[in-house]
Amino acid sequence: MLKSKTSAALSLVLVFVSGGLLGVLSHRAYTLRTAEANLAAAPKRPDPSEWRKRNLADMQQKLKLDAQQTGEMTKIFDQAEQEFGQIRSKWNTENQAIQQELVQKMERVLRPDQQQLYQQYRQARDAERKRRKIDGPPPPPPPDKQ
Repeated sequence: MLKSKTSAALSLVLVFVSGGLLGVLSHRAYTLRTAEANLAAAPKRPDPSEWRKRNLADMQQKLKLDAQQTGEMTKIFDQAEQEFGQIRSKWNTENQAIQQELVQKMERVLRPDQQQLYQQYRQARDAERKRRKIDGPPPPPPPDKQ
């Protein structure tokens, strides 16, 4: 009688533990798939020319623009694009000046043997920055398996 009660209790515990493990594992698999699907489905930012075409077409449809108005809107977009380009150019020039000043200040702090290592460090970072500009950011690390 004692053996059958112990066996029944042990079987019951085993069923609950295995059910809990199955629930945890299935939940983990579900959340991983959902997160991966969300990353894959994230919309990418359109390039400016694509945005411009889409926006102009949307305005033509919703505002019922005629040909003359469409031409004027195109001129406005052209002018805005030029102004943004000038602002970007000015910002890039100022940004480069600040970065160069930062590098010079850092080099003054370093010893001569460290300056050579710093140059190598900067070259590696520049190469990585150029690679990312061409290839895009690296993929996210795989989720840790626990």
